[in-house]
Amino acid sequence: WSTVSEGAKDFVAQLLEEEPEDRPTAKACLSHPWLRPSEDTQDSHDGVDKDILHRLRAFASENAIKRASCGLMAFSMSANDMRDLEKQFRMLDKDSTGTI
Repeated sequence: WSTVSEGAKDFVAQLLEEEPEDRPTAKACLSHPWLRPSEDTQDSHDGVDKDILHRLRAFASENAIKRASCGLMAFSMSANDMRDLEKQFRMLDKDSTGTI
């Protein structure tokens, strides 16, 4: 929990309110600052190929079977392609946790 941003903690805390009437509506959730891209967030992706960022976002929304299939295909990538992809990933992984 110590590696989670304050914005994320605030968002989760609101969702975990004990009384249902104290919890935010779905519309309010979607307008929470943590879910909205900020200027800082956009700047943090400088240097990252925008197409790769778009594809990562699309990939994250795919079902588990499709993600697993894509993982299997990644094993057939060339060494150069893998290095390029790893470079892009490391630019996104600002805190070096291995997740983005």
